[in-house]
Amino acid sequence: SLAKLWIPRLLDAGADGIMLPNVKSADEAREAVSYMKYPPDGVRGVGLTAAHTSWKGTKNASDFIKERNSHTILICMIESQVGVKAAEDIAAVDGVDCLWVGHYDLSCDLGVIADFYHDKFKAELQKIIDAAKKQNIPIGIQQGTPFLIDKYRKLGFTILSYGTDVRTYKNCLEEAFKKITQ
Repeated sequence: SLAKLWIPRLLDAGADGIMLPNVKSADEAREAVSYMKYPPDGVRGVGLTAAHTSWKGTKNASDFIKERNSHTILICMIESQVGVKAAEDIAAVDGVDCLWVGHYDLSCDLGVIADFYHDKFKAELQKIIDAAKKQNIPIGIQQGTPFLIDKYRKLGFTILSYGTDVRTYKNCLEEAFKKITQ
């Protein structure tokens, strides 16, 4: 699978975690966890002289493996009705650290494209929130306005991403350009 190919490579390149898109089952989440963790907790290959060790290796491989296994982060994106149905089981997988709502993809899958106020969307969203709360793990979403950030905070979201890096950069450049061309 692509997960087997890319997850270990991304972690070996220095990433501390993975945001896995469109997770639809607990089995998918378990598979991802297994590729993120070194034995005995997973099947990730042990290469100790790479970016994740600053190319220096480690003096105590056993301690390093235990430390890395306890510090990798897996964020499972829920972006479909199938994922919503499995959200509680996904959240219960040991090694899943966060559920993240892919709100645009979920709205498309529900047939209510970008209608985040539609009753159908709100009902599915609540199921994901409840699944994360039941397992006491964070739940995240990305939004583009302070109003929506506040709305989702009140719904119980604990990780709120505001905008994107490109949008923020674009806005800063536009503001600076206005100032220097006045």
